[in-house]
Amino acid sequence: MKDKKIIATENIKHWTITIYEGCDNVLFGYVTGDWYADSFIKYDKTDKNGVIAYDFPERLPKYLKNKVAV
Repeated sequence: MKDKKIIATENIKHWTITIYEGCDNVLFGYVTGDWYADSFIKYDKTDKNGVIAYDFPERLPKYLKNKVAV
């Protein structure tokens, strides 16, 4: 993706969530912490109940996944 635009960055405890807006209603981003990092993607940002896909979801606490969903 050539033109990625940061739409949100938030720090929670020792984690940072960064969300980018891609083309065609796609949202993607990164969750980074002291020891772990993971990327995620939501293929349709207009779908409020849409699934968010992670590379390694077992690395992230549930509260982070809930915050990304919001």
